[in-house]
Amino acid sequence: MTKFVWGCGECGSADIEVTRAPRPAEAWQWLRYGGHWRQEQGRCRACGSPGVRAVEFGPMPEWRSRLLIPVRLVQVLHRRRRVTPTPVNYLVPAAAAIVTAAIAQIFWGPVWWLLPPAVVILLWLAYLTTALRSPWPRSPLGQELLDVLAPRGRLRRHRTEEEKRYRSAPFPLYGLPYTWDGRRYACCSSWSGPRRPVTMELGLCHGNPEVIDGPRLTVAVSNRPDSGGLRLRREVAEMRLAALPPLGHVRAILALPDPEWREISIRIDGQPQVFRHAAEGHCWLAVAVRQDHTITVQGRRFPLEQVELVRVEDPSRYFERWGELG
Repeated sequence: MTKFVWGCGECGSADIEVTRAPRPAEAWQWLRYGGHWRQEQGRCRACGSPGVRAVEFGPMPEWRSRLLIPVRLVQVLHRRRRVTPTPVNYLVPAAAAIVTAAIAQIFWGPVWWLLPPAVVILLWLAYLTTALRSPWPRSPLGQELLDVLAPRGRLRRHRTEEEKRYRSAPFPLYGLPYTWDGRRYACCSSWSGPRRPVTMELGLCHGNPEVIDGPRLTVAVSNRPDSGGLRLRREVAEMRLAALPPLGHVRAILALPDPEWREISIRIDGQPQVFRHAAEGHCWLAVAVRQDHTITVQGRRFPLEQVELVRVEDPSRYFERWGELG
């Protein structure tokens, strides 16, 4: 079962006034942009901020899940399309086909009424085939289709692919020395599609993920260029979000002034490396740019003076506990 739940994105109140646009406006919005027909808007009665709608998914009977497999296969292709059509993209050619069919009926008979649905179907198939050559998929098409057909082995397959990605990284990985006896695991990985030069970011985490506000150190390495400092600003915002839970709102965090940066030294394989460092509350961030990669170290309740990095030649220890999941 699917359930929509409203809440305030600013104060967290559940007292939301939900309104709908007039039906002509809803129809016009749907024709131009597609999506859901119901264009609902929420406003918090407590603070007046826009409401946020979340989706809660309840358990689904197994028989119903199997019946929906064809629908999910089509949804995979829809997500990967290079071109996402709107209803107008179908409506205009269909209207032209109807006019053509009406004229053709006068001269050749009613068989031409098959033209409008044929045009819509051919257009839908043409848009759908763009998914086969999408330049930015996160994972191969075959893997996504297999996840739908065989969902029980999905987690294990993804873990295997993730470990291969870490082992074949185009840059070195760094972590705490193996004398540190805490919990280790792979985390926060991202990468581009296979049809472009591969850019990626791979992270190694140190700490207990089951303790929500416990000590944690993340060492992420990336060969992705930081155009205009966008990634750095995102990481600062994430640091502040973790450090200032009473704010808890992106707007308030982005409105804060830029943090004060200073240079510090962190040893990597015994050699000092200069990092740019900023701190907020009990969280801190350190960034260093090397020849072909960038190292980002994020700490939460983790003493900076205890940080020393070494090159991780074999990331097996960071995947040891993955087999216990699912």
